[in-house]
Amino acid sequence: MYRKDSEGWLKHADFMVLDMICLQLAFILAYALRGKGMNLYGDILYRNMAIFLGLADLVVIFTAGTMKSVLKRGHYKEFVATLKQSIIVGVLAIIYLFMIQEGQSFSRMILITTVIIYLLLSYGTREIWKNSLHKKMENGGDKKLLIVTSKDEAAKVVRNMQEK
Repeated sequence: MYRKDSEGWLKHADFMVLDMICLQLAFILAYALRGKGMNLYGDILYRNMAIFLGLADLVVIFTAGTMKSVLKRGHYKEFVATLKQSIIVGVLAIIYLFMIQEGQSFSRMILITTVIIYLLLSYGTREIWKNSLHKKMENGGDKKLLIVTSKDEAAKVVRNMQEK
């Protein structure tokens, strides 16, 4: 019997990890472009924001369903889904800064630049990764099949599967 495992929440864990890496890279690049250097984790406000952004990204992925059917979406739908996710993460970051009352100490330019870079990086990374996965699937990929048969019939069944 063949069982397709396609309904778990970890189905697209690779895309989730890539998105979180893209978000952190976008934050670091935005911080560097603002002329503050590369070590944003030295400032407690920016370090906490980096942690919050990672958590917000996960929350958005799970609640907004931005990874649903990620492999089946075309370029336009992928861009819209990525744009939606980027904007929601940006809005959550603004709410976070408002709630901790540190909005005046945080650079709005860094936040806006982070969202824009995140959108571009995440969209590009998703498209490249999807293309890679589609090529792997076309070439046969990693297919798993469980065959239950008797010991005497096993060689015959395997030969039959290879031929057909």
